Amino acid sequence: MQPEMLRHADFSHFITGQSHAFFIRSQRMVMESFLRRQTSQSFHVASFLLVVFAQALLRRQKAMGS
Repeated sequence: MQPEMLRHADFSHFITGQSHAFFIRSQRMVMESFLRRQTSQSFHVASFLLVVFAQALLRRQKAMGS
């Protein structure tokens, strides 16, 4: 197994462990920031993209896990 493949495997394993906690934390941060400044349009776009990215990541992990 090549080192870069091994590193990728370690990284994806780390993501599997961390992504759920990170997802919860980022959602909370998004909500707090949303309440603090409701008018920032670019922030809405950024948070939406974060959610989409996190969902895609979780879907990919499920596919890899099975």
